[in-house]
Amino acid sequence: MKDIPQKMSYLAWQDGLRTGNIPTMVDDASVLDRHPMEREKTVFVLDPRYPKNSPIWNDERRERIKICPQFWNDEFDQLLVSSIERHGVFWTKPFWNMVKGDVRKSVKKHSLGADIFDPENKWLGQEWEGKRKRWNPSTIWSEIGWIFQLYACKRASEFPEAMLAYSRRLSEQALYQHCLICGWVFRPCDLSDYLYLGKEDSVDFCHTCLMRMFSMDQQGHRVKRFSARKSNMRNALFELVELMGFVPPQDFRGIDALRRVPRERRPEVILHLWKMRSAGEYKDKFGSWLEALIAAGVLSDGCYRTGKGTKCLAKDGHECRSLAERQIDDWLCDEGIPHTIEPFYPYHPELNPNERSKADWEVNGVFIEYWGLAGDKEYDRRMRIKRKLAKESNIVLLEIYPDDLYDLLSKLEHLKRVRD
Repeated sequence: MKDIPQKMSYLAWQDGLRTGNIPTMVDDASVLDRHPMEREKTVFVLDPRYPKNSPIWNDERRERIKICPQFWNDEFDQLLVSSIERHGVFWTKPFWNMVKGDVRKSVKKHSLGADIFDPENKWLGQEWEGKRKRWNPSTIWSEIGWIFQLYACKRASEFPEAMLAYSRRLSEQALYQHCLICGWVFRPCDLSDYLYLGKEDSVDFCHTCLMRMFSMDQQGHRVKRFSARKSNMRNALFELVELMGFVPPQDFRGIDALRRVPRERRPEVILHLWKMRSAGEYKDKFGSWLEALIAAGVLSDGCYRTGKGTKCLAKDGHECRSLAERQIDDWLCDEGIPHTIEPFYPYHPELNPNERSKADWEVNGVFIEYWGLAGDKEYDRRMRIKRKLAKESNIVLLEIYPDDLYDLLSKLEHLKRVRD
């Protein structure tokens, strides 16, 4: 490597000393002070050559891997090889994202469902307040994802084509390159997989520069943040939207939001994110992320469209997840009916073991649900669970469908009598 700079990442410096590519005159003390996170981080990339060396490998998952073959098909083998060829050492998560839809369908058709991976314990966690709680569905599917990625490593080791592609991509991603922001030398293969931006040619930033976006106060870097004054926070948010080219989610400092930014804009966006106040500070200052976006003037109609619906504010300031929900909330407000949003259903060992199930509104003990997506198979399943949960908990449940929006008075007039 020619003209080696005095500034380089700790991992690149350490590897260079071991291989003889980096001269020992590099000031190691300054490197350690400059890159504290690179010294402490754990690499989560799965190596198909040594899957048992991964921090996610354990005896329990080793037993669950044996279940995977019955949900595997020949097409997955081709996707496995193509993922390695395209993403190199970061191949496992992109591979899982491509196959998880098919895996979910196959697992759900099984008589035991997801419990086939854990038939004895039923995904129970630790005891809390005298009872053991079942894992929530997202945690269960996250665990199944890790299991399938470990099994994919095992499959990859059986294909010479896959191992050849992995070795070639590893040699390419082990080459030294300069971070486009700080100029330090790093190796793309040293990045943790959660910092990978999703394309084989997009590894432009070192670990520390990316980690500054999440928690600069713990990085030991002197970056002057924007003022906490409301006007300055509003202006900073407006400028962020201009730089990104889209309205970001509440996790605007996360890696998922950065993935959507065009490659040529990313350095400027990252530098701006370093100075931004946290999402929690925006919520404390403005009341919610939606209200912060409205205050910044980046929502033309006061609505924020997400992958799960359209977020908007009702007249009384309640945050609604759709225009139909806002219509119902505004009707309750106009009629002077006191109401709260998203009340929790009571605990139930089978129907609500984690006590996370919520209704849309509560009026004097009456729960209200708006079934806006009735007809969808998964949505209808959750509807049945909530109906049964309300019945067994002796809760009066008032159900509203899209056709009822044309005449809310006849549907909700009972609530007016409750108020009176």
